[in-house]
Amino acid sequence: MLVDWEQMLSYMTHHPRWFENFTRRSPSSDFLRHYREIMPGGWPLRRHGYWMIAEPPDTPMPDQGWKLHVSATSGTGADTLRLALPVLRDAGVRFKFLMDPAALMEANGKSYGRGSSGKFIAVYPADEQQFHAVAEDLTKALAGFEGPYILSDRRYPGSRVVFYRYGGFKSLPKLRPTGLRELMIAEPDGTLVRDLRTPYWSMPDWADDPVARKFAPSREIDSETTALAGGRFTVESAISFSNRGGIYKGIDTEAGAEVVLREARPGVQVGPKGRDAVDLLRHEYDLLSDLADTGLFVRPISFFTQWEHAFVAQEYIEGSHIGYLSITQNPVYSLDLSPESLTEYYQRFRGLWLQVAEAVAVAHERGIVLGDLSTTNVMVTPDDKVQVIDLECAFHEGVDEGARMCTWGMVTKKAATSQTGDRRSDYYALGGVLLSCVLVCAQVDAVNRDIPRQLLKEVAADLNLPVELTSLIEDLRDEDAPLPDPDVIRKRIADIPFGTAWQTAPPLARSRWCRIQSPVTACTNGSTRRSRAWWNTCVRRLISAARTACSPPTCWSSKPTRFRWRTARTGLSMPCTYWARRSRIRSCRGLYDTQPDTMRCHPVSTTGAPESLGRCPRWATRSWPSRPCVPLVSIRFYWTSQEFWPDRPVTQWPACGSGETPG
Repeated sequence: MLVDWEQMLSYMTHHPRWFENFTRRSPSSDFLRHYREIMPGGWPLRRHGYWMIAEPPDTPMPDQGWKLHVSATSGTGADTLRLALPVLRDAGVRFKFLMDPAALMEANGKSYGRGSSGKFIAVYPADEQQFHAVAEDLTKALAGFEGPYILSDRRYPGSRVVFYRYGGFKSLPKLRPTGLRELMIAEPDGTLVRDLRTPYWSMPDWADDPVARKFAPSREIDSETTALAGGRFTVESAISFSNRGGIYKGIDTEAGAEVVLREARPGVQVGPKGRDAVDLLRHEYDLLSDLADTGLFVRPISFFTQWEHAFVAQEYIEGSHIGYLSITQNPVYSLDLSPESLTEYYQRFRGLWLQVAEAVAVAHERGIVLGDLSTTNVMVTPDDKVQVIDLECAFHEGVDEGARMCTWGMVTKKAATSQTGDRRSDYYALGGVLLSCVLVCAQVDAVNRDIPRQLLKEVAADLNLPVELTSLIEDLRDEDAPLPDPDVIRKRIADIPFGTAWQTAPPLARSRWCRIQSPVTACTNGSTRRSRAWWNTCVRRLISAARTACSPPTCWSSKPTRFRWRTARTGLSMPCTYWARRSRIRSCRGLYDTQPDTMRCHPVSTTGAPESLGRCPRWATRSWPSRPCVPLVSIRFYWTSQEFWPDRPVTQWPACGSGETPG
């Protein structure tokens, strides 16, 4: 089942490790205090999710109709509610409001759903007469207030914060095949249709806009225009959308060059302090202007305003980010572990690492802390030139501050706790970039900071990585180490002996695991989006190869035990039959994950029967792949019992049947 990122994110903010919903948090008293002071005691108040619902006694409510919304920011929410409550009380109308400033800031956040963002108070008038009366009174009471524009609504004339739309008043849910529920409204003949909450104005065909009948129609936004900044920039396509605003590809008509246009909507709050998105975009533009002459950061072209939204035009960078490049080029994931492939890969990426290290050093020389350096904001052009993008978290040291956000795996514990980056954290992030180019495992330090270090140690032994590389990564990611010398870091990168590191194939290439490489390579060549039948064929080949490679020696039980794992991002389930000596099993773990940007459910230690290995939690399942990806194909299992050879790397354990037994 596919779940929207915005919906998943709402379950990730209430506990540092587990998925929890908003019912786990109690509201603060900021808004409830005003409610208790102003509203009569006979009005019941109940909580539903993030909302506090106020119901006047003995007042029926229609199933659907024209509703009103009031927008606000977390800073103006208390005053907005204080002035709106007398209007709603005197009108005797049902309404609800977000429970506290933290909930309001989340609803205004850059990752919140665009169709719902900005709504602080929702009002349910009984009829059209009450609709206009309440809207006009709220307009007067909240004159001079500003709030984010509610994309699904229209502004009520004369107000900056009062909006309206047609929709359901009562919940009429319908269960979808995916297991999610969608809200419905009824057509005049009683037929139920979906209550659309789109990030743009829409109303049912049978509805008649009551505001358009009373006031002259106005067009606030020309949604069809593609010309910006007086015609200088022309939008060609949309790259992505978020609540903060869109990112578009366009043309600079003056220079005839391709550009990227980044949008910011006023009132959208970014980061833990809720910084306004427009202010933050201007801040980022100023930082990029300070670094434009270095050639290591994306070049800004113009900052301008269109209608109420702010835009930054910056040069278009052809290429991909270093994270994607490393995943698609890393020999570990392509299963080509020849000395030539390893040497070519690491020599190429050494050049990229040197440029990233130079970008960090140049920024620090100019008093700028990057704050959120990661693999996804380091772009690589086709000629292997590095350009750092996305400086919303950067800041002039001791002068201002950025968005105060971070990427796990790329930030020290101190910086994450204080929500403020520093120079040492930038070098920690540089180590995270290097580590991610070796093996994508940096982000698991959010759970345990020893895991990336342990995985690096294992992959270094499996691939015969130069000790100069592993020691450099460990030093960069040592949070207690002093701030490194930029010149020393660049010299250490340049001196890594990749040219002589692999005279022969590494231990991983010589393992039994590599017997399945040929049929797997046939599956992965040119893999982009494939049909279910294609994936089934690939899996069948893989299972057949695994059975051949892992055929049971005579000293093992001949009874097969089926093992099954899933990936959380793609839902690709892959059974692999293996045979185990039951008395010896303590745990079984897969080392490498070839899925880009994914988290795999690994089998964990068990004391029960082998059949209990590999059971995944329910949250680890997702729908069939629907986007280009690399199939999960690296199969390797280690029997990690202390009864085996604890003093040897697992790659040096003798094959079962060789006659050698543990000491």
